[in-house]
Amino acid sequence: MSIDARLEHNLSLSNLVNAESLGNLCEEFRQLADCPIQVTNRDGGTLHGESVFRLGCTEHASSCPACRPEGPRFEEDADKVGSVACRSGKTYLRVRIENQFDTVGYILMGPLPGAGKPNGAAVTTLPAQKLLQFLATVLDEIVFAKYQSYLVSKMNLQSYADNLGELLDKDGELQKYEETLKESKELRSLF
Repeated sequence: MSIDARLEHNLSLSNLVNAESLGNLCEEFRQLADCPIQVTNRDGGTLHGESVFRLGCTEHASSCPACRPEGPRFEEDADKVGSVACRSGKTYLRVRIENQFDTVGYILMGPLPGAGKPNGAAVTTLPAQKLLQFLATVLDEIVFAKYQSYLVSKMNLQSYADNLGELLDKDGELQKYEETLKESKELRSLF
């Protein structure tokens, strides 16, 4: 695999979205859902929002699937949405942001409103998942469009580089012909 191909596959979410626009979009969704939203790169670097897991349970945090020190353990389904319930009753959601079938980032949401109340999480989890899937679909489309733009730009730059290489080769040949012509004129002047 060439270096260029590896670079194209390793583009992170921060390379593919405008941070300010992402913040505005997520803030609107946060207000709509009345729930904290965090967007991260694939490696966990935060692009928007504070950690949604900062309000974890205090006792038995190491055994809680949501509050583990190494991060929450999500169960993901075919629809790319995962959820995890904290022992305190709070529910958190995560959805993958993808580009060309590669995960480039995550959207984390939680604790969901109503979580921890009797039957509260069951009432709000499904609409929150749909809202989160919608946000992920919007971001997937933005990422795909930016990735296409990146590839077109890269192809144009490669074309310019190829054309410049050809021009430099032709310039070198012309300089050789000019030198030969100059030598020929000098020889003629001797006769």
